[in-house]
Amino acid sequence: MQPDWLIIDGHNLLHKQPHLVALMNQSQEQARTALIRLIEPYSERLASKTTVVFDGQNRGSDSALSTGTIDVQYAPAKLTADGLIEQLVLKADNPHRICVVTSDRLEQQTVLSAGASVRSAEDFLDQCSIKRNTPTYSTKMKPAQKPTLGDIFPHDL
Repeated sequence: MQPDWLIIDGHNLLHKQPHLVALMNQSQEQARTALIRLIEPYSERLASKTTVVFDGQNRGSDSALSTGTIDVQYAPAKLTADGLIEQLVLKADNPHRICVVTSDRLEQQTVLSAGASVRSAEDFLDQCSIKRNTPTYSTKMKPAQKPTLGDIFPHDL
């Protein structure tokens, strides 16, 4: 059954994308924006409502990241993103119609006990056909080449 509401642990999902982790080392704001743009095309077909939750510290100037299909929320002071996710699930009228995306085992158990379903970040990326590793490979077959002595022995000898 498709959930009505998808709640995503933003930093947890972000850390499953190596190119976003590298970007986050330069700019957390740009990494969060890139994550939202990455999942935006899939959010509507996965649930009627999608919320991405980030920790509140280091939020920068990207407080207006929400799009027409994705609501972005930051945990307020003295509360973690996990805590905000738990509050959202607990306050929901139908927590059984919520799916939380996180690979944090403790958070998974907490929201499961509140009635929500859980999908790991890896499964979510696979479901969206988003590759966690971004190298591109040519689909053309290269002709087989016979090895030469130079391939086997270093040129320095």
